Amino acid sequence: MEVRTNPAQEDALAQMRDVLRGDFLSLRVSAYALDEDLDAGAARVRASLVINDGEPVEIVGEGVGMIDAVFRALMARFAPEYSSLESITFSSLQVRGLIDERTSGPSAAAAKAAASIGVRNSYGTEFLFSSVSESVSRSSVAAVTAAVEYFVNSERTYLALYRALRHSESEGRADLVAKYTSKLSDMVRNTSYSKTIERLSPRAGGVG
Repeated sequence: MEVRTNPAQEDALAQMRDVLRGDFLSLRVSAYALDEDLDAGAARVRASLVINDGEPVEIVGEGVGMIDAVFRALMARFAPEYSSLESITFSSLQVRGLIDERTSGPSAAAAKAAASIGVRNSYGTEFLFSSVSESVSRSSVAAVTAAVEYFVNSERTYLALYRALRHSESEGRADLVAKYTSKLSDMVRNTSYSKTIERLSPRAGGVG
C-alpha cells in the first residue's frame, strides 16, 4: 500500500523524522468493525490501532460515515495529549477506482482504489493525504490515519525544538537559537501550537 502527500508535506515529514528519529510515531489501523445506520447517516467504528508495531489498542469513534468515524476515533485517542489536534478539521474525501481499461471481466472489480482526504488547519490551509491499495476502505482508512500521524508528529517535533531552543537560550548559544527558531517556524506552518505552549508554562506545571 502506498501513502502520498504533496512535496511540502514530504519536506515537513523529513524534518520530523530527522528531529524525532526513534521517537517518531508510526500509526496504522490493522482492523475495524463498522456499524452504520444508512437512514440516519450515522456510523460507529471500533478499530484496532497499531502504534510503532506494538500491540493493537482499541479506538472507538462515531461520525457521518465510516471515514469521519475513524477520524473522530483517532482524534479522541490523541487530542487529549496533543492539543494542536483540536485546531484541525476533516474537510474532504475523494475516492476513485484505478481501473485498467485493458482489464475486463471479474478481475476488473479487483482494480486498485485511490483515496484522498483533506485536513484543514487553524490557518485555513488544507493538507492532502492519499493512499492507493486494492480496497476502497483500506485506502480511505490509511489516508486518514496518515493525516493524524502527520499532525501528531508535527506537535512532537515542535515540542522537541521548543525545548532545544529554550536550552540554547539559557546556554547563550546564539547560533543554535537561530537554527531552532528557523525550524520552529517550519512546524508552525502546519497549525497553531498556542495551547501546546500554554501547557509548557511554569504555572501549568510544564517546562519553564
